[in-house]
Amino acid sequence: MIKNIWHHALNLIYPPICAYCSAYIPEGVALCQACMARIQPIASCALRISSRYTITVYAAGAYEEPLRSLIMAKLHRQPIAAKSMAYIIREVVFERAFKPTKDATILVPIPLH
Repeated sequence: MIKNIWHHALNLIYPPICAYCSAYIPEGVALCQACMARIQPIASCALRISSRYTITVYAAGAYEEPLRSLIMAKLHRQPIAAKSMAYIIREVVFERAFKPTKDATILVPIPLH
């Protein structure tokens, strides 16, 4: 009961806003729908590992706004931003860019600093 009252009081003082455009958003998300729609996946790229092996690399999007603001929010220990990044990776990369096959699919976070 007290936790619920405290939670609502914090939402009055610090309402949830989009990490990029500062629009009011529902609780539990980091970006508004308009900003989410602006994130476009980068075209896949085939990298030659050796003379016999190549791998296809996909990215959730270019390091541009609004994705940059979301990444920065995640770096400032905002758990909702981390959940939103996971959603973007699943939605943009796996469902729009390509369909996973039986081949090994590996997700590797790449530091940006």
